[in-house]
Order: sequence, then structure tokens, then C-alpha cells
Amino acid sequence: MHFIKPGQRLKIPGRGAAVPSAAANGGSGDESAGGKFAYTVKPGDTLYSIAKSHAMALEDFLSLNGLEDAPKIFPGQQLWVLPRD
Repeated sequence: MHFIKPGQRLKIPGRGAAVPSAAANGGSGDESAGGKFAYTVKPGDTLYSIAKSHAMALEDFLSLNGLEDAPKIFPGQQLWVLPRD
């Protein structure tokens, strides 16, 4: 099982800047950038459940968010997801 730790910053290699927090930008955190959308982690979410709910392969989701080496998440954290087709 994969988790993101509280306070962990995500880096998306080759895909643009890190996702800003909703508090930092005054928004809801649902902004889009380059065809991808920010998703706010909810209590009980897992990396697999987020990827599955957005029709993404887990490996693609981890790569998009730079989580291959340290896959941990926490409620309130923002991650990139791709729009469902």
C-alpha cells in the first residue's frame, strides 16, 4: 500500500511546476494545467483508489506525481490526475 506523508511536496518531473496548495492560491484546488487536474486527497483515499477513480494506471499516476520512490499521501494534499475520457 502506498501513502503520501503530511507536508510532503510533490515534484512532477518534466511536467511543470508542483501543484500549489488551495490555501496558498485561495482556490479550491481543482485548477487544471496542461490537460491535468489537481485532486485533493480525502481521508481514506489510497493511491490506487485515486488512480482507479480517474481511469489511470497506478504506475502512470505515481509517475505523474513523482511518487515512484516515496509513495505516501495525506488528506488535504493535492495531486495531479488526468481527465477521464
